Amino acid sequence: MKTREEIERLKADWLSDGCWDIEETEGFEDHEAELLTFRKKTEHERIAVQRDRLSAKAKDMGLSIAFERAESKWKHCRANAQSLMLHYFAGAGIDTGGDTGYEIREMIDHIADMTLGLMQMSFIKELATRDDENGSS
Repeated sequence: MKTREEIERLKADWLSDGCWDIEETEGFEDHEAELLTFRKKTEHERIAVQRDRLSAKAKDMGLSIAFERAESKWKHCRANAQSLMLHYFAGAGIDTGGDTGYEIREMIDHIADMTLGLMQMSFIKELATRDDENGSS
């Protein structure tokens, strides 16, 4: 059982470089539920901040509201894809825990990031088309 100070130090470390699932940190197994709740809450807060920034930026750039909707849909699809892939792999008898599950989620993240890049290119094209129609350069 870790002390409160050790748990808070781990959380601070994760906040500065959250590239792992904090609830799976070795030695903190007794605190898995607390750390999972912390990670999910923090990720939710970060997504909300990112969404607000994106919304303001889209508005400043004159992008359509469709961009915000597409971005929100993309995030939802990304999470669903991860869940489905883990489910299908598990159904095929592939261990989806530990490193394998992490690698599956990473694979889905890379595919989703490529999709986001394509979506961003589409909206840049939309903005350029609007500029051309309005005689801007």
